[in-house]
Amino acid sequence: MVKKEERNRNNSIDNSSGITALNFGVMGVLLSLLIPLFGIILGVLGVIFGYRQKDTNNNSWAKWGIGLSLLSLALGIFLFVWVKLNPVPLV
Repeated sequence: MVKKEERNRNNSIDNSSGITALNFGVMGVLLSLLIPLFGIILGVLGVIFGYRQKDTNNNSWAKWGIGLSLLSLALGIFLFVWVKLNPVPLV
């Protein structure tokens, strides 16, 4: 039987995937404003890590990580398409 919570050596809950998802989400939102492709990549990685954490231990790290990663993904895709449709001429 699979346990719902992962425990480490100190018998505490492992939140590493959720914290990683949150970090990828924050970095993805910030970097998507500069380079939209990085926002898309970090958004996808953040969603993957967030759902990994949500499967083992549904906590706020996973929820915020998934939310910010989806925001990063949407913002990155929007800005990527907008830049491709409206190129800025280099002087």
